[in-house]
Amino acid sequence: MMRTPPLDGHTGNALVRRWLSGRLAVGLIPLALILVLISNVPHAQGSGDALFIDQDGNVGIGTSRPAAKLEIEGTVKAKEFQGDGTALTVEGKGSVREALDRKLEKAGDTMTGDLTINSTGAVTMPSGTSEQRPASPRNGALRYNTTTKAVEVFLEGMWFSYDTTLSFGNNVKVFQATGADQTFTVPAGVTRIFVKTWGAAGAGGTQGGWTHGSYGGGGGFSRGVLTVTPGETLTVMVGRGGRVNQKKDDVSYGGGAPATNNDVDNRYCGGGGGRSAVVRPADRVQLIVAGGGGGGGSTRSAALGGKGNSGGAGGGLPGENGYSAYDGKFRFGGRGGGQDLEGAGGETNGGFGSGLDGGRPQTNSYGGGGGGGWKGGGSGAYSEPNTMGGGGGGSGYVRNASYALTITGTQRQCPMQDDRDYVPGVGIGGDVAKPGGDGLVVIRW
Repeated sequence: MMRTPPLDGHTGNALVRRWLSGRLAVGLIPLALILVLISNVPHAQGSGDALFIDQDGNVGIGTSRPAAKLEIEGTVKAKEFQGDGTALTVEGKGSVREALDRKLEKAGDTMTGDLTINSTGAVTMPSGTSEQRPASPRNGALRYNTTTKAVEVFLEGMWFSYDTTLSFGNNVKVFQATGADQTFTVPAGVTRIFVKTWGAAGAGGTQGGWTHGSYGGGGGFSRGVLTVTPGETLTVMVGRGGRVNQKKDDVSYGGGAPATNNDVDNRYCGGGGGRSAVVRPADRVQLIVAGGGGGGGSTRSAALGGKGNSGGAGGGLPGENGYSAYDGKFRFGGRGGGQDLEGAGGETNGGFGSGLDGGRPQTNSYGGGGGGGWKGGGSGAYSEPNTMGGGGGGSGYVRNASYALTITGTQRQCPMQDDRDYVPGVGIGGDVAKPGGDGLVVIRW
């Protein structure tokens, strides 16, 4: 039988190369098998070989002097590289694009050093409601608060808010209380406006022969970006603060109710504050409403320093309930207005809110007036010869707006006093026997 003579190193290497090149072209031979095959081929002697293996087992492709286990002179094309990624060195002007699929998996993982991101995209920070804030954050913790819609940072035991105020340019129109409707005509070419509203506050209750009067409730806050038509005219309402000793027909502009249903004895409680709003007059649609605060009550009780019968602040989805702290008889404070119903009056003689207007006492003049709002707050009531409850705050409302927010105040304080457009004194509940602060409307575009 005829035997094939053995191949010399150069001839064998050439045949292997031809055989491999055909298989590599169609992707049939994996790299590991190639290395096994070529390890059994005698070492090439010519410097022009495409595939070269030196005496140390280093493999060169396109080079006869491989300086590593595998050195390739030319371009490497592959669909995938696998490994543990412990080291990757790029020399010269080459570049590597790496899919960054790795992430910190465990709570408490820390990155050290500076971080630079060269991108035209954005970094999304952690976000959540006020109630979802971390229990024990470190100084410098940064997050987005979805309740207040603001960026906040934690420093020295407190969260500091950075209002993410929108700006459509340098144009601004400020509306202050006049006691009458005002107008805003949308400029040519403008299709969106940013509106901020603060409701008016309730008046403080008077002593009226008793021992203590209580604070009026603060106004609420509402904002939003409204879609408008160039040239259309909007009605702007800026609520007036509640007043003391109001007559029965003397409603504060914006629906703040007087603390009486007659003019015989109106010396005790404060009137409610009026709502602030932007209205489309063609159909009287309320686009944005900030609730007014309820009027303060009056009492002989020293509970909470005699201020236990304060009016409730304006809203917010609900207005705040009026206070009546004497002997824990909270049910005598007026209820705050909601989104669907007006606020109920305090027990016995308190009056319900009426539509956009606050309620007033029904059978006598003893109870704080309700604040105006999307739904008016109820009035306080007279529980016994010792106390008269504060009125409830009217609710806030935002209709079909982006960047919408409506917030309820707390007792005599209105929200968003750190806003750049806020004016000191706006929406602050009246002190004893003092009127409440007027409202405010600011429009930017």
